[in-house]
Amino acid sequence: NGSELYIADSEDISIRAINFAKYPVKTIFGTGDFNAFGDVDGGGFVVRLQHCLGVEKANNFLWVADSYKQKIKLVK
Repeated sequence: NGSELYIADSEDISIRAINFAKYPVKTIFGTGDFNAFGDVDGGGFVVRLQHCLGVEKANNFLWVADSYKQKIKLVK
């Protein structure tokens, strides 16, 4: 809808969203815990990333560039 900005937070190994209409910043994927890294697919706080550097929304999904795993990860 254009009201959210997605951010790949590589230091906290998470994907964050800023909803300009409702909330300042929220974690939507990953734990936000630097020690909880890995390579687990899925959604929400189950997802484990290694060192995410980019995020793109396409086809109603978020695609994450996870550099240490050298892959593009689809998160739901």
